[in-house]
Amino acid sequence: SADGGDPEALRAALAEARGRFGEIHGVVHSALVLRDSLIAGMDEADLLEALAPKTRGIAALVEALGDAPLDFLCLFSSAISFSGNAGQANYAAASQFIDAYAAGLRAATAYRVVTIDWGYWGETGIVADDATRRRMSAQGVLSIEAGAGMEAFERLLANGVGQAMPICLAGE
Repeated sequence: SADGGDPEALRAALAEARGRFGEIHGVVHSALVLRDSLIAGMDEADLLEALAPKTRGIAALVEALGDAPLDFLCLFSSAISFSGNAGQANYAAASQFIDAYAAGLRAATAYRVVTIDWGYWGETGIVADDATRRRMSAQGVLSIEAGAGMEAFERLLANGVGQAMPICLAGE
């Protein structure tokens, strides 16, 4: 366990993981904080709290990894990077940061960097509730089921793509 925004704490956690499990071949960055609010009602704290895990967090993780000989670094982002969503400007900005940061990493690192801009997961996770399912369905977006999501994850890591957006649309 470590503070995801603290490179030194992350270095210590990586060292502990290597000591317990051996060499690290791949890393997945999957961090988020949702502080949904319309921009007009959003204060600076809500903006920064939603940005931090994806902005400070990925920068600290990359710093902590240093020159580790990874097979891959996978960054979880969101389809909201492309579509936006009322009340989630802070999360959309954080996801857009991940997309841009990953593009820079792809050009600067020896290991593969994969960005997955996930669509809506409704079975599990922070937005797995009936109200969100109804709202998303009304927008034509269906839940990515866990099995299909894991299959997409495996395929994306295996096929060499740099960025993809798995999403389940009604009628598709």
